[in-house]
Amino acid sequence: FHQALPNTNQAVGIDLNTENFLTTSDQKQVANPHYYRAIKKHLAKHQRILSRRARRAKKEHRPLWASKNYQQ
Repeated sequence: FHQALPNTNQAVGIDLNTENFLTTSDQKQVANPHYYRAIKKHLAKHQRILSRRARRAKKEHRPLWASKNYQQ
C-alpha cells in the first residue's frame, strides 16, 4: 500500500493560515475548501426539521429514542 519516494534531501515547510488553507516554503498555496459555507443552508434546513420532530415528541410525552419521526 505504501510506496517509498526517492530521497531528494530537500525539506519543505508548511504554514497553516486563515486566508488560504496552507502555504508551503516553495510558495505553493492550497485554497481553503470552505465546506461549512457550502452546506450551511442545507444544514440549517435539516436542523429545523429535527427541532420540530423533537418538539413534537416532547409535546406527546415520548422519549426521543422511541420517536420514529425523530429517528428518521
